[in-house]
Amino acid sequence: MFKSGTDYLWHSSEDEDEEADPFIDDSLAPLERIKTYYYRSDARLHHRLYAIKDLSDAALQVGFEETSKTLLPMLQDIKCDTDPAIRQALVDQIPTLCDFLKQTGGEDGYNAIWQVMLPIVSLFTTDSNQQVRHSAMDCLVALAGKLLHEDLQPHLLPLIKSLSKDMTDEEHRVEAAELMNLLASIIGSELCLSFCIPLVTTLTTDPMFRVRKAVASNLGNICRTIGSEQTTNLVLPLFIKLSQDEIWGVRKACAESLVHISENISPEERQNKLVQVFEKLISDPSRWVKSTAFQALGPFIATFRNLTVPEILLKFFNSMVMETKDSKLGDSDNVTFCAFNFPAVLQTIGREKWNLISDTYHLLVKDVQWKVRRSLSFSLHVIADILGSELTEKILLSIFELFLRDLPEVKVGVLTHLSKFLEVLSTDTRERYINVLEEVINNDDNNWRFHKLIAEQMGSLSKLYSPTVVSEKIVPIVFRLLADPVSAVRKSLLPELGGIIRSLDESPEQQKKFQERLVSFGRSPTYQPRLLFSHLCAEVLYQIDIQSFSDVFLPVLLNLKTDVVPNVRFTVANTLRVLLQHDKLKHHVEIIQALQLLQQDKDRDVITSAKGNGDLPFEVVPDKNSGSSSLSSDQTPNISKSNDINQTDQTNKTLETLETPIATSSKEPTSNSENIDEPLHTGQFATEETETQVPNEQANSNLEITPMNTQETPTQETPTQETPTHETHNHETPTQETHNHETCLLYTSDAADDLLCVDL
Repeated sequence: MFKSGTDYLWHSSEDEDEEADPFIDDSLAPLERIKTYYYRSDARLHHRLYAIKDLSDAALQVGFEETSKTLLPMLQDIKCDTDPAIRQALVDQIPTLCDFLKQTGGEDGYNAIWQVMLPIVSLFTTDSNQQVRHSAMDCLVALAGKLLHEDLQPHLLPLIKSLSKDMTDEEHRVEAAELMNLLASIIGSELCLSFCIPLVTTLTTDPMFRVRKAVASNLGNICRTIGSEQTTNLVLPLFIKLSQDEIWGVRKACAESLVHISENISPEERQNKLVQVFEKLISDPSRWVKSTAFQALGPFIATFRNLTVPEILLKFFNSMVMETKDSKLGDSDNVTFCAFNFPAVLQTIGREKWNLISDTYHLLVKDVQWKVRRSLSFSLHVIADILGSELTEKILLSIFELFLRDLPEVKVGVLTHLSKFLEVLSTDTRERYINVLEEVINNDDNNWRFHKLIAEQMGSLSKLYSPTVVSEKIVPIVFRLLADPVSAVRKSLLPELGGIIRSLDESPEQQKKFQERLVSFGRSPTYQPRLLFSHLCAEVLYQIDIQSFSDVFLPVLLNLKTDVVPNVRFTVANTLRVLLQHDKLKHHVEIIQALQLLQQDKDRDVITSAKGNGDLPFEVVPDKNSGSSSLSSDQTPNISKSNDINQTDQTNKTLETLETPIATSSKEPTSNSENIDEPLHTGQFATEETETQVPNEQANSNLEITPMNTQETPTQETPTQETPTHETHNHETPTQETHNHETCLLYTSDAADDLLCVDL
């Protein structure tokens, strides 16, 4: 049997052929489990690991006093364990234990951090196992953030100094270089200057190249902490010296750190000295050094913001794709990085100097590697924003069209930021390209991800056009997307509907017509449009005027409280609870009455949805005389917004039931006829007979509103609920063949010419 690298890393001294006892008694308290399974003579590795991972839980259970008396002394035994997996597990537990000590132990707990925990972590920084050492370094940084600043110098910095002076193992000096960079922001500028800089200076002359390489790779945080002036005076000379090191690995590390140095030195030194360093690195005899320098070129140019970028750097940038003596066309890595960094370079030099790199851009657009074109496709809107409308229409429109005809991997970039690109164009040009939306829907019928990208931008796209264009071009696409067979597409469109409605504010007639078409989903004879309508009500609630919502959407939504399909009532209940979070609707009588009715539903999941987390301040009491539900008084409740329910989470939860396309059948699913192609929330194919639907007038007449009585628990009779089984109903998922020649009719109004027909 082959072993992974991790198996070798955590090699145990125990006999691996013996079958470990998997039984662990979870009934024991955490502290007892540690004593039982770690100290037991025949304890296996997985037993001891289990015990170590209980350290934090044990501390929380027994409290600070018992932790100090019993648990902390155990750590002295555990830290000496011969198995690296145990030592690793202990390191992982220490930050949480330190938080516990600091929060519960006061001064004594804080002292335990540097008296007990810090020495253990310090010991592990020189552990024989590499992974334990790396974890100890991360743990040390976490502990440093828990110590007072005045305690850093006497308790923490001596450890780093000891590591930097340890000549027995170069790995320890490497760790010192890394720790100084990691801790720079914690120890502050003053200690960095007085403590770190002298040690860094010494390590730059270390005889082992791995140490010098570690120094070159770990200067960024130190430079940011000590500031521009000190970096220029103290760090830059060290960096220049390291960039001339005889070992190519050290010079490569300098190329990787070049941008960090450039961001933290004076503009004059960046222009005069660092450019010369870069020229040497990019002409280095080592291919790896040169390649790394080219990768850093774009970010390096971007550090010249508000400055004139040296022409030599732009020459190097163009050479990444142009055939010159320094770089040959076909270096795929260089070309890829050039494309990726192109927007940042153009942003730095400005549109006025577009001509200096325009040839490079056109070469990148035609590159044979699709990943290069993909990068340009995703950044096309950024380039357009920098160049402005005039240059975009002159230069980029042809590239835009080219990318739309490219591979799907390239086309996706343009479609992802389509609205941002169209926003840059003039009004007339923008209207000419509105047909792109229809082409994507028609030509990429099998690529639902493209449909989803369009759906996610319909709101922002609507803002770019006049109400006439929105009504004639965008609205038809909206209803096609609402009928998309993939639920992810429909879900993505729902949050955009409010923006589309607002874009029609200047045309009340078109706005009213659009809203009526949306409302018609709630009156559809098939259940999936009604299900969709209950979801969209939750989405548009906060996006449109509340009066408009109450007049147009709310009445139809309330009618669905007695829908014959449990899934519809389930989502309606969720949506109504979202509505109650709105300040203007939290006292709405009809919403409260609808939820009270749903709390008496025959479907247990509908009841659960209507009750939510028990935060509704009213409760339904069964009426013994009439058999219907009533309330103990007619007092209107004072319903306040609950802090326990997040509106977005609630809306997302309701969307989980929206997993099938809009139904193509014109009939309601019943117990004996139509199939339901969507799994219901109960996990069973449950339906209700039409006779169970309660008329709205009757339902409302039997309900009264009362506040929740927090003193007494009213007696409530549990309504009889029968759970349908698979045997009583014939619900088979329809196959694809049943939809090949059917048409989905989305009723938009009573007029026949307002029907939207979608071929599926």
